[in-house]
Amino acid sequence: MSESSHADPDFDQFSAWALSDPDGAIVELDRHIVAQDGLSQFIPLSWHLIEGASTPYVSNWHIDAICDHLMGVSAGHIKRLAIAVPPRHMKSVSVSVTWPAFDWVEHPWRRFLYASYAHALSIRDSVRCRRILASDWYRKRWGDSHNLTEDQNTKIRFDNDKSGFRLSTSVTGMLTGEGADVIVVDDPHNVLEAESEKKRTRVLEWWDEAMSSRLNDQKTGAYVLIQQRVHERDLLGHVMSKESDDWTYLCLPAEFEPDHPHRWFRDPRKEAGELLWPAHVPRKELDRLKGRLGIYAAAGQLQQRPSPREGGIFKRSWFPVVETAPFDTRWVRGWDLAGSEKKLIKSDPDYTASVKVGWSPSAQRWIIGHAERFREEPHEVENRMLRRAEADGTQVPIQIPQDPGAAGKMWAQRLMVVLSRFSIYADPVTGDKLARAMGWAGRAGAKMVWIQKGDWNEAFLTELTSFPTGGHDDQVDAASSAFDRLVNNTFGIAGFYEAQLREKGVEVGTLKSPYQVEQERVAEEKARRAAEAGEQSPAPAEGMPSNIEAIAAIAAALLGKNAR
Repeated sequence: MSESSHADPDFDQFSAWALSDPDGAIVELDRHIVAQDGLSQFIPLSWHLIEGASTPYVSNWHIDAICDHLMGVSAGHIKRLAIAVPPRHMKSVSVSVTWPAFDWVEHPWRRFLYASYAHALSIRDSVRCRRILASDWYRKRWGDSHNLTEDQNTKIRFDNDKSGFRLSTSVTGMLTGEGADVIVVDDPHNVLEAESEKKRTRVLEWWDEAMSSRLNDQKTGAYVLIQQRVHERDLLGHVMSKESDDWTYLCLPAEFEPDHPHRWFRDPRKEAGELLWPAHVPRKELDRLKGRLGIYAAAGQLQQRPSPREGGIFKRSWFPVVETAPFDTRWVRGWDLAGSEKKLIKSDPDYTASVKVGWSPSAQRWIIGHAERFREEPHEVENRMLRRAEADGTQVPIQIPQDPGAAGKMWAQRLMVVLSRFSIYADPVTGDKLARAMGWAGRAGAKMVWIQKGDWNEAFLTELTSFPTGGHDDQVDAASSAFDRLVNNTFGIAGFYEAQLREKGVEVGTLKSPYQVEQERVAEEKARRAAEAGEQSPAPAEGMPSNIEAIAAIAAALLGKNAR
């Protein structure tokens, strides 16, 4: 049988046509490729319209992964899609520039609403998308699907004649009541403002209050969120903490981590440290970027874990776990009250937290003996604080924050009444939370801070090692308050001298002041005489106030007198 008998007649026809009409053949071939392989082929074919001929397109598996997920949204299979990807890895080009143009080939009626932290960025991508749609290249291939309208064709919004549109706005920007079939948020946070809780909160409130009702159809509409992680409580962390079961999450760290908490099950990388896009961002460039960003920003923006793997300021390896605290540990319990310093975020409010911290002169170590956090109404917070104080005992002083303003002072006064049977201190909080934590981070780094074994250890260490970019810092703040009280020894003059005696090995509870010794001698003499006379023993004389007695007893001990 001759070789020509095996020829594909369709291929022969196409070859003949290509020779007679090469431009038409290329158009048809492009249509066929996109119909068969989808968005992952639409991007390189349209690349010359996006970046120009001078910048070559560099393909990679992660772009295909993003495209596959976006096509799942187009097909209606995915209703909530979150993508975390490093900067300069085709994030906006794939989601904000090419996807709407590709989607309108089959779904020209679809209405897109795009938002970014900066309106200028949102407009930039809108213009690039419109450039594709209006190009001769696109019109020749898919011009039969729709036409851009002339009466609504601006940088911010353009419509087509099949009722579809692409509208651009900014995060927290004003909307005029317009709904959409697909809402896309591309970079909701300015990385330079990631540490501003006020600005992050504005983004979360915008999402919860303005975006939750913008879908034209809650059943068929879709949300797409794509960003680099900047904080535990950024928008992606916010939606995943509330509705993780509803969202499809594609996480693409710049370097492969086999134990990454959000590792994509189809990530083809096998070895730790393998790069996401080595042909475009090689090792040398990535290392340079990591150096510029620093440990915290690199952990979030590059690795998509807002807290460094081994911890930020605090490392897990710094904290030995011990079964029991030394016998001479002197304790203080510090509290951080929800809402006392930080504004509540509706969906993920702060906790009320307490941490018991001690110092052992014999071991020359600090000990974290207990930590807890909870969310309760103010009256229940008071009850729990009282129960915790009773469990600790009167020998454990309590440190609470006092906020500025009348409300903060009133609550502090209220707590001091509730806990009046205990030694309680209410002081204004000074300095930011990072500065306060740095006050004891050095001691922890020197491995001078032990943790007493308990079921609270993991939650406490997780928060500690996530600080300062973690979602919550309540226990860290509580620990800082307790450390500050211990380090600065601010228990008054009696506390100052008592600490000195404890370090010398003197048990303070056995001390008596000279006045107490004399009172006891007089009482014993009166009792002896009464007994000899057959009379009832007289009532003991009223002593000095206990705090004065304590000062006198301690002062006497330091002078070498009356210590028993």
